[in-house]
Amino acid sequence: MSKKGLFFLFFSLFISLSGSSQDYNSYSFNELYGFDVNTVYDIFQDRDANMWFGTSEGLVRFNGVDCQFFSHEDYSKSCTNIKEDSQGRIWFSNFGGQLFYIENDAVHVAIEKAGSNQFISEYHVEWPNVVYIEYDGKEVIRINIESQLTSVIFQNKSAVIITSDDSNERLSFVMQDVHNIDDSGRISFCSYKSSSKQFHIDVRHSMELISSKYQVIIDKDDTYFLRSHALFEFYKIEGDRLSKILESNVTGALSLNQVDICGGQIHALKKKGFYSFDLTGELLDMNPHFDNSSISRVFRDQENNWWIGTLNDGLHIITNRELKSVEISNTEIVHSCKDDNDILYYVNREGDFFELKPPYNLPKLIENSQMSLGKKIAFNPYNKSIYFHGESFVYNAISRSFSEIPNRKMKVNFRDITFFNEKTAVFSSFNTTLIENLSKTSIEEKIPNYPFERITEPTLKILKDVNSFHVALEENRIDLYVSYLDGLYHYFEGGVDIVKNKRKPFSVKSMIQAKGRGVWVGTMDNQLLNIVSGKIKKSFSINKPFKGIVEHENYLFLWAKDKIIRFNISNEKIDVLDRTDGLLKDRIVNIYILNYQLVVIGRGSVQIIPIAGEWRNQNAPHLRIESMLLFDKSIQRADFNFKHEENSITINFSATAIRSQGSCSFQYRLNGGKWIETTIDAPFARFPQLAPGKYRFEVQALNEDGVKSEIKIVEFSIDVHFTRKWWFIGLVLLLISGTIYWIVKYRFNLIRKQIEIKEEQQQIRKELYKSKIAAIRAQMNPHFMFNALNTIQEFIITNQKEVASEYLADFADLMRKYLEQSKCEEITISEEIETLEIYLSLEDLRVDGQLNYSIQCEPTMNPYEITLPVMLLQPFIENSIKHGLLHKEGEKRMSISFRMKSQNRIECIIEDNGVGRAASEMIKANRTHNHDSFATDAINNKVDLVNKSSERNLSIEIIDLFSGDEAKGTKIIVELDV
Repeated sequence: MSKKGLFFLFFSLFISLSGSSQDYNSYSFNELYGFDVNTVYDIFQDRDANMWFGTSEGLVRFNGVDCQFFSHEDYSKSCTNIKEDSQGRIWFSNFGGQLFYIENDAVHVAIEKAGSNQFISEYHVEWPNVVYIEYDGKEVIRINIESQLTSVIFQNKSAVIITSDDSNERLSFVMQDVHNIDDSGRISFCSYKSSSKQFHIDVRHSMELISSKYQVIIDKDDTYFLRSHALFEFYKIEGDRLSKILESNVTGALSLNQVDICGGQIHALKKKGFYSFDLTGELLDMNPHFDNSSISRVFRDQENNWWIGTLNDGLHIITNRELKSVEISNTEIVHSCKDDNDILYYVNREGDFFELKPPYNLPKLIENSQMSLGKKIAFNPYNKSIYFHGESFVYNAISRSFSEIPNRKMKVNFRDITFFNEKTAVFSSFNTTLIENLSKTSIEEKIPNYPFERITEPTLKILKDVNSFHVALEENRIDLYVSYLDGLYHYFEGGVDIVKNKRKPFSVKSMIQAKGRGVWVGTMDNQLLNIVSGKIKKSFSINKPFKGIVEHENYLFLWAKDKIIRFNISNEKIDVLDRTDGLLKDRIVNIYILNYQLVVIGRGSVQIIPIAGEWRNQNAPHLRIESMLLFDKSIQRADFNFKHEENSITINFSATAIRSQGSCSFQYRLNGGKWIETTIDAPFARFPQLAPGKYRFEVQALNEDGVKSEIKIVEFSIDVHFTRKWWFIGLVLLLISGTIYWIVKYRFNLIRKQIEIKEEQQQIRKELYKSKIAAIRAQMNPHFMFNALNTIQEFIITNQKEVASEYLADFADLMRKYLEQSKCEEITISEEIETLEIYLSLEDLRVDGQLNYSIQCEPTMNPYEITLPVMLLQPFIENSIKHGLLHKEGEKRMSISFRMKSQNRIECIIEDNGVGRAASEMIKANRTHNHDSFATDAINNKVDLVNKSSERNLSIEIIDLFSGDEAKGTKIIVELDV
């Protein structure tokens, strides 16, 4: 046995003894929202659903879209102990002895210093008074914030207040009376009730005094006490008794940060992960969760998302605690299949072959595996054997042994495979589609009389010598479907034809045999087709990308790399399960059906998902009316009764939908009219010229699954013009006064309108320039798409490598980024670099990996804050590759670098070692068909429009590089104001 096989044997033995641990599927808040803070001390959610984080960089408010930082410039930023008082003020303390509150988005100092130890360990707000405990724990103090007068509620020099907690209208804490004789003493559980402003000793209990960690936790109406030393002990205070709930050795005082009660569970937060117990003391999981992080907080928000705060790894969010995954492989899983007994088999990137039996948590290495790296596998249900891409042997799932395929004289590198019977299979591959007899003799099994192109030997028949992708048979074992580059072919007894959708051939992305009649086919344009005997019987538009299909009863499950779509065939209802719903973080390799459950195989883990579960996000966004503007200025008034001329109204709103990850939208209407939709990027409604009258504005938010929030209503009115009021008739009698008033009013309105017309003309010119920039950007995107698609198509057809299909996924990612960026005027340098990385990797395909490129960013600049116009650099890089590097023999190099040229100006240098502009022009002149470079014209237009429509001066300099008289490439210098 090889060393690797021996290793996996011991590994499998270890797994079988210990069991694979399940862990929650989470995502990093830091990565998703660019939150560059790793140390989080506290998490809180206010009544408006805003999330608040106490961090090493200050207090942070997250409204579901953006983060806003708060701190006081005179004091330490690190903060914790976040609370909200009855008036909606947010309170927090730092570690230097200060207590702060936020009102109207301003930080106010409530307490500047808290005793010699300078730390407020706990406090309770009853405005304008605050009751707090100093860190040394010898006094409970009440202070009036407005007058700064203080009074001591409790003081005892022989007592030490160990810890405290605040809930509703009581401040509870613990003190210990020390006896020096035997190191034992009495623990007193105390409370200060704000309603009576009195101090009470609720419970006394004798307990051994050990060097330990202590904590009081109040959960609703229950009070708990924690003591951690060598053991982890948890008590409940019931009347005058102290009842022990649990005692565990999973954590001790040295490894424990603190304890949270959340969601009806006790969470012991450690320096390496956390353990969870139920309220009876039962340990829920044998292994800790997030064991690579020092856990500071476990918090459940209003949407039932679980927030995990850490001291070294930022914030993590668990959206669905019911869906866990099990890690089964340290090496990437590349292909899998399932036999009739629901046993899964998979191959990893190193070519190792594993067996995985239900409940799919204990993988077993199959010995004597001889496969090459990352080969595809397929199960033949007729002879119970597993076939391997490019190999001449099979594995029998019954006898659990390998055997050679008889009479095979050539390797069959298949993309897809389907079986007529136990002896005959149809393979699609990179250069042919063939039917092979897998029996020991060359005697043929009876198969339909298809129009074969040729027969190479008695056991092989070639349907077509071209690149093919998918094969599938109907249940009648006669109608065969094969997808080629030019469409889907239907083979039947004695003939073949091309399947057409709306009289046109189509490209196939996935295909399986339908349970019943026909096959299910997924097309490149995300259509789902049911084809029977070569005819399309049903057609559905999914409008979401997918790469695989699984059928179960009345459902089709369509999966992509990061989502699963549940499609109900009867009512055409579509539900999507993705990472926001708790789907595993790994890229999906395959999915299977087992006992009304989905078994999801990722690149290193497996997950079980109920088929009939609730897949929709039922949490409606929390909607807020943020402000109301009059002529784009904030309104400072108690009522919304406007004058006739005050008729330009803007209403700003926002929504918090954590699980939606910014995918929510809005609908609004005025006076019961038609609902108008807007996105999270434009959360406002603008009404520039409202007529006099009463108005009722309604707005609601929708999450990514269309679940609506409650409707928020704003009522306001605009008064009629004064000339239509009764008192104006009386003023007419005062002709002289009325005439003077009218002249002054008329002149004032005339001047104001002239000013407005000039401002409007300037705005129109500015919008015109922006429109031209958007038009050029809209032209440049399809221009690049055409070149990129040609490049990938050429690579697939000519090189015929297996990985070509994987690069299509990269191209799809690039197109998604360009589509997202097409909505923006500018993007950050970080986003530009990420997009260029994908683009250059695709261009590298055209030169067979000879393009050596690098992208560098000067360390002193922040690529996440500095922005560039969209599609600014890509045309230069495209020109450099197309006209310079593609004509150069040998190594092709390109470097892209960003640096700060000055404090307010950035510089990007694009340099290549191509043939130079002079040689490129000669090559173009010698061509039979010349065309002008679109990118060059687009560059010139873009520079001109950017300079006209913004204050950021853009300049371009192109330098030819020479070594003596020999051209050595081109350097392009792009400079732009920050």
